[in-house]
Amino acid sequence: VAVVEVATGGLRRLTTEGVELFEDWSPDGSEITYSSRRTGQADIWVIDLATGSQRQLTVDVRDDTRPSYSPDGKWLAYNSERGGQDDIWIVPAAGGAAIRVTNDPAEEGRPFWNPDGRGLYFYTSDQVNHLFAVSATGGTPRQITAGEEDNASPVISPDGSTVAFEGERGGLTGIYTVPIGGGEERAVAVGADYFDPAWSPDGSLLAFMSPREGRRTIWTASATGGEPRRVSPEGIDGFEPFWHPDGARILFHSNAAGGNRKVMIVPADGGEASLFIDMERVAFEVWSPDGQRLLFGHRNVAQGRNEVYMMPGGGGPATYLTAGQNARGATWSADGTRIAYSVVSAEEGEDVYIMAADGSNKTRVTTDPAADFAPEFLAGDEKIWFVTSRMGNLTFGVFDLTTGMEDFPFDFDLLPQTADLSRDRSTLVIEARAQGNGIVTVEVSGLLAGSEE
Repeated sequence: VAVVEVATGGLRRLTTEGVELFEDWSPDGSEITYSSRRTGQADIWVIDLATGSQRQLTVDVRDDTRPSYSPDGKWLAYNSERGGQDDIWIVPAAGGAAIRVTNDPAEEGRPFWNPDGRGLYFYTSDQVNHLFAVSATGGTPRQITAGEEDNASPVISPDGSTVAFEGERGGLTGIYTVPIGGGEERAVAVGADYFDPAWSPDGSLLAFMSPREGRRTIWTASATGGEPRRVSPEGIDGFEPFWHPDGARILFHSNAAGGNRKVMIVPADGGEASLFIDMERVAFEVWSPDGQRLLFGHRNVAQGRNEVYMMPGGGGPATYLTAGQNARGATWSADGTRIAYSVVSAEEGEDVYIMAADGSNKTRVTTDPAADFAPEFLAGDEKIWFVTSRMGNLTFGVFDLTTGMEDFPFDFDLLPQTADLSRDRSTLVIEARAQGNGIVTVEVSGLLAGSEE
């Protein structure tokens, strides 16, 4: 936090402790309030500009941010996550006990005062996550899920007709499907918590994870619904399943394979599981279009970087493709000759790169200081879709490898969480939260009057 004299340009630095953000001036200009993480979480502090002295106003294990002075300078309203949800609190500017103003599961924040000091305005959002389908080259998304509960982790069926997803219904998360064009949802696995849906190559089955027996294990069920069946052995931790291209085996992540987050393989109808990737901290896996090669990510703790490897589809030694780069999120072109991925660096931020399938000819594609990541080749392999933070919130961009032109053709105002691209690379299904923030007001004069001392 620093102040600059407008007339002279003289700059005076006020704080030097970690991440600290200016928030508000006191009405008389004698103090500045800011949020600081010097104690490990965000708390609210005040600086006296005349003396430079600093004092901490809030102390909590959850974040306190966005303080705003009342018109008379006696109070600060702020946003707090204490209690496990975003609510509005107030605290005397001179110090004292904090008072809760709102208590609602909806997200509430960025309070500001009514000019008479008797009430507060603040932003609120009680939107749930829904699934939206949109052309991979742009346009306005079409919402394909309904209701008042969250939906997450969409995966498109091999034939492109149906989307499987996690849906929270009645306090439990189950596996559901819905037509990609919209329509009535179908329950695949309910009655317990189920997560991480993955389609079999022929689209007849869904694999998923469940902790229903006390630990995470892998289950399958017919895509049309039915009683789930556990396929991973009892006693082995299992999550994030994905299918072998032969449809007869399922791979999954496990923390019980003699190391940290290794990859196991098990017959799709159940049986003994064996180690498939003999490396720890494996992050993602993507089969080549012909099913003969597997890309996967690895966290190299010693070097402090993420790496991309390729191995034969039947197992065997892995080849390190991204030598020296902090790389993640790799994917194949449709013809299997190129790989797109993102690279994180202190100098460039995060950008999209492409390379040949053998790791040669590495080329930087995007060059913006904002983060560009999670690339996917679109139909024809001459355009790359990617996630970007350059619009203030996460959104999507398209890079034309032939012309070198970027475009941001998605006509919507959503906060995307995850996305899946159809096998023909023509359609995206997005898990997103609409930015439906509204401004509401609350009367606080009674709270202030009761705490004037």
